[in-house]
Amino acid sequence: MALDALLEGVSRKDLAAAAEKMSAGYRQGATSQAIATPLQAKAYAVSRMPATYAACAAVFARLSEVMPGFAPASLLDVGAGTGAASWAAVTAWPGISSVTMLDRNPALRDLARKLADAGLPGNEILSGDVTVEKPKADLVVASYVLAEFPEDECAAIAAFRGTKIGDSGLQWYIATATSYNQQLAEQIAIANNGGGMVVVSACPTY
Repeated sequence: MALDALLEGVSRKDLAAAAEKMSAGYRQGATSQAIATPLQAKAYAVSRMPATYAACAAVFARLSEVMPGFAPASLLDVGAGTGAASWAAVTAWPGISSVTMLDRNPALRDLARKLADAGLPGNEILSGDVTVEKPKADLVVASYVLAEFPEDECAAIAAFRGTKIGDSGLQWYIATATSYNQQLAEQIAIANNGGGMVVVSACPTY
């Protein structure tokens, strides 16, 4: 496993302490922007990446059932973090040959790049979030992204309208089960009415 290799030589005590501090911060409303060091990024990956991967894999498995003909060749992972959604997507659709990950956190981007270089096809890691202009892709995923935005920045979410979707493409959103995130997901659906977006809200896992 690529992550296991990157954890070689890392103190498990320090990793556990960093993970606990991060989890406490999340419970108090912190976001991934608090992650600033390689150790914190690895703690994030260890403590949150497996569950995020599992949630995305479940969504993609269901999508494959209801849309068996959907075969994306390119993926845009918005707010990718360490890339859990991207890995789940390429597992679900091995035909994906181009993966672009977008995240505003440099520590998470750096770890995502190291993990991606271990086997994610055609990967490109870019700086940015949902508010920036985004490249075209057949499948656009935003996994647990809305929790990163305060309520007074809800309008930024409508920037999803600026994403160019490929032929027969989809945009997919995976959220935590909170009324706030459900309301934001509804705003996305309204903003993109008729634009080819599919919104899933809310994911029961966290």
